[in-house]
Amino acid sequence: MGTKSDVTDYNILYAQLQKNLPWGGYVSAGAHYGAGSKVLWTGSDGGENRWGFMGAISGPDININLPGLKKIIAVADVMTGKNVFGAGGGGLYFYFTDTIDLLTGPVFFFDKALQPGGRDFLWTVQVDVDFDLRPAKPAAPPAAEPTKS
Repeated sequence: MGTKSDVTDYNILYAQLQKNLPWGGYVSAGAHYGAGSKVLWTGSDGGENRWGFMGAISGPDININLPGLKKIIAVADVMTGKNVFGAGGGGLYFYFTDTIDLLTGPVFFFDKALQPGGRDFLWTVQVDVDFDLRPAKPAAPPAAEPTKS
């Protein structure tokens, strides 16, 4: 949530459809609209770039099942637009458990002039830790077997 006007209040609206693949993984596609200030959606060429395509793909699980590493998943995504968000990237998820993973890989920017230091790519590392905010509901007791008379 952005709170500083013309700096962090990008307000991106998007819609995306996803299809799970029969062999595992998924493919998704959609569109985005930059609803924030015009300043935030202007490219280095001076053009306003609010609309764009969003897409992603994920491969099937590569089950490793070693102590400390459960599985690996290859992923890639793209968000078009000659603005600060326009980029494509790819990476690998390393699942240590069902609820703890690390995603790492490169991100390539479409308008490097808008990035810190004019960089055209960066290497990203993301750690995810999933946990339930509410306890799971207890399972229903099994139905009693009918008695024979």
